[in-house]
Amino acid sequence: LGTATDVGDESVDMGMSITAVAAPILVGVVDPALWREETERVAIQLRNSNNNSMEDSSWGQHIESFKSFLKKISLRDQQQQQQQQQQSTITNKKKPDEDVGNALLLAERLDGVKLYLENTLNKIKSAERMLNLNEVVTKLGLSYSQCKEELLAFEQKQGQHQQAIDRLASEL
Repeated sequence: LGTATDVGDESVDMGMSITAVAAPILVGVVDPALWREETERVAIQLRNSNNNSMEDSSWGQHIESFKSFLKKISLRDQQQQQQQQQQSTITNKKKPDEDVGNALLLAERLDGVKLYLENTLNKIKSAERMLNLNEVVTKLGLSYSQCKEELLAFEQKQGQHQQAIDRLASEL
């Protein structure tokens, strides 16, 4: 076919003078005979679905065919949505027998959870009893509480001493 020349801030001399505008312009240099030959070659590929070539139909006809195609698609979508809604309402409607069955399954699951929690609580209680009966643990617990009491007493004394130091420092 031909070549295209990019025109920026300068003018290009191709047999005529072109003055550049703010944005670059692509100027095509095409031989009309080559262009006609190329369009004839690809005309078969450019036919629309009605087997009308581009030469036989107008752009208005193409737009109308696209509009009608769009209407068909939107109608199909609406029909599919309605069918899905109908199917979902049918599947959501449960029979009373199904509700009773679901309630029984739920009750069985709740009973299982209840048993699991009761067993866990019993294990915790037995572990507490074992710890309370164990003399070593009891002695450690007593020594811990004694140490905690001593720590609190030391913290109180420290607070009193700190107040005395602050008072003396302010007098100086």
